[in-house]
Amino acid sequence: MLITGVPGMGKTSIISWIANNYINNDKIIILAFKDLAQASLEKNLLSAICSRFNCNDEDLENKILILDGFDEMKALDIREKLLNDFINDLNDFNNFKCIITSRPGYIDTDYFQNVFELKQFDIGKVSIFYEKITGKVLLKKVGFLLKSQQECIGLSN
Repeated sequence: MLITGVPGMGKTSIISWIANNYINNDKIIILAFKDLAQASLEKNLLSAICSRFNCNDEDLENKILILDGFDEMKALDIREKLLNDFINDLNDFNNFKCIITSRPGYIDTDYFQNVFELKQFDIGKVSIFYEKITGKVLLKKVGFLLKSQQECIGLSN
């Protein structure tokens, strides 16, 4: 599965939510691409992941691997090859799932069975979401929010 969206749309927030809610589930493995050293990526992505978790390929059987921030990978020059080799390596696994997040345009969506793009919210959608979560009505005084605050809650310009 691939989850894409422009910066600030909630990709990493979704991964954080999963991490917090499934903290004791040993079937879920979460890793940020930015945490993989470029030197460890020289061989291939699967080896770098196994090295990071001190495990073997077989240890990933029946697991859900969540890789956050493909666009933040340090190995920019070989990113496409790493992904292609990784997808090929995954074909050898039984009952293995992988979720990758990235900004749009950094990754070929053809590699994935499921692709979800997180869209920007306008003030109307933010209000509906806020009310569903908090039970309170959001005051629509957006003009008083700093530009950074508007971006933080996903408001488009």
